[in-house]
Amino acid sequence: MDFPSHFIADGARVDGFSADGLIGPAVVIDIAARAEEDPDTWVTVEDLQAWEMENGDIPEGAFVLMYSGWEHRIGTPAFFGDDTGLHFPGFSGEAAEWLVSQRSIHGVGVDTLSIDHAITETFEAHYMILGSGLLAIENVANLEAIMDSQATIVCGIPKYEEGSGGPARILALT
Repeated sequence: MDFPSHFIADGARVDGFSADGLIGPAVVIDIAARAEEDPDTWVTVEDLQAWEMENGDIPEGAFVLMYSGWEHRIGTPAFFGDDTGLHFPGFSGEAAEWLVSQRSIHGVGVDTLSIDHAITETFEAHYMILGSGLLAIENVANLEAIMDSQATIVCGIPKYEEGSGGPARILALT
């Protein structure tokens, strides 16, 4: 889990982050079919709006989680990409900006290595999310299990002194 200071020099650190920001409703955005065809795809504003058309507005304090199906690749070289380099989905900069400016969330998460898609050179999602004081959760497992349910996310992380993030245990309570 990345805290704001992971990318932002004066961003909040683990030991100074409010526990209130570690708990919130789960919103799972399913892009697995598209990711199967294009591993360099990303969550778009249109994906977020489509989710809202079916489910209502993204709740305040939510964790917006990308499900790309990448959890099925864990333990294989395909989790990282292919022989041409790193390839995996993430959030577009536009989607991150929309979430920050249009919704009041606690953070985003992905079932891949990074909230930015692998081929980024600018890390727009990281800078937008972390620069807004929110959390970024990477390598989230079992999102498929909560995709169609109401779940509350609880982020457990040791309170590392001056830490910018680290390993975390993410629980989904249904």
